[in-house]
Amino acid sequence: MNVPERILVITPSRGRADRLADMITGTLRTSGPGTHIAVGVDDDDPDLAGYGELREAVRRTGRVFWHRGPRRSLGGWTNHIAAWPRAARYPYLASLGDDHVPQADGWDEALTAAIESAGGTGIAYGDDKHQHENLPTAPVISSDIPRVLGWMVLPGVVSKFCDNAWRDIADLAGCRAYVPQVIIEHVHPDAGKAALDDTYRDGNAHWARDEAAYLAWAQNQRDLDAQAVRNARRLRAMARVAAAP
Repeated sequence: MNVPERILVITPSRGRADRLADMITGTLRTSGPGTHIAVGVDDDDPDLAGYGELREAVRRTGRVFWHRGPRRSLGGWTNHIAAWPRAARYPYLASLGDDHVPQADGWDEALTAAIESAGGTGIAYGDDKHQHENLPTAPVISSDIPRVLGWMVLPGVVSKFCDNAWRDIADLAGCRAYVPQVIIEHVHPDAGKAALDDTYRDGNAHWARDEAAYLAWAQNQRDLDAQAVRNARRLRAMARVAAAP
């Protein structure tokens, strides 16, 4: 029996095949068959052999897709995969790092239900045991939001401040849903749960650049983007009224 696509989890990874294995295992174990994962890996990754072994190990699940190409950042890979034609089949996209591990069974259904209860257009996230409600570090996003924005991760951002932009958009458009009983743990050095590796160091090196891109967007474009999402919410609400018996 064919299972309808539900959520596409987008996860760029670099130098962390072992940590990606934990993320994939946790995600598949706690989610339904309509939740799939798309991984982005750089051609020059020092751990390509490890990723190859992991790809073979999860091949039979049929729920993990692999993208490999020229080196891209977290933001670059996420937007590249979000624009993948197959991604258009999914009513929801999610962004989980290779250092996120879902702990709650049914997290995918709980977060999509939160979006549906808010009208079907929105951003929902659980407790990452680090930022908690403050930032959606591992959000599920209704696919109409990146469609109307033209991006999933704020353009110009390498890896930092993407969750700040998601929070801002959802707040201004009135569609942010925090579901604290859903645990998607962020196994991050700032939470004292992981060592600082080269991938983290590279992300930290772009902090000032990413912050500048976020602040420029907040000043010049954020309100317009939030209005686009509010319009998407209205269109969905009108469509639901029209379809009601």
